[in-house]
Amino acid sequence: MFEIKTKRVEQADEKTEVTLKIMHSLPSWFSPPEDIDKKAIVHREYPFFAAYDEDKPIGFIVLKIHNEYAVEIFNVGVLEQYHRQGIGRHLLKAAERYCADNGFLYLTVKTLDASAEYEPYERTRLFYKKMGFIPLEVFKALWNEENPCLFLVKRLQEQQDILSALQADPFFSEANQERLQRAAARMELTGGTVHGLIDI
Repeated sequence: MFEIKTKRVEQADEKTEVTLKIMHSLPSWFSPPEDIDKKAIVHREYPFFAAYDEDKPIGFIVLKIHNEYAVEIFNVGVLEQYHRQGIGRHLLKAAERYCADNGFLYLTVKTLDASAEYEPYERTRLFYKKMGFIPLEVFKALWNEENPCLFLVKRLQEQQDILSALQADPFFSEANQERLQRAAARMELTGGTVHGLIDI
């Protein structure tokens, strides 16, 4: 088992290099090649986080700030041989920390809708569901009719709001404070939502 390292990438050329390396290796998710090359340029201007196996880039996530409330996962990719090893979860948690540090309330993402019946994106939708995103709407013509767009959102402040409220309650016992801290730690590790607090 290797240690997953994530960091914010600041250098524009490094963003482009990581994007090209990973997206061109994932033809089941990203195509055509010329679109990948265009995205590699656009990514240079956006907040960008990458995951590494030692010095090897194995995944990335790119954020687009829409306004003072909402940030979009503009793009994300993980080398297929590293799927189901927690890389996507680590990248998403890095993005959520960035959003929390900067006061954003919502994280959104667009992905392929289930009506397209394409297996690789079934895994993608399942990942977002596990990470607490909820589907809001399908835009059938945003991309094109063959690729209906599913729009999902996650409210970032909910679990922190509830943690703060419980901690401020004078009737909330010291023992429960310790259980609350353990539950919060589990939520951080698993990407859980506020429902992770149900057993405190």
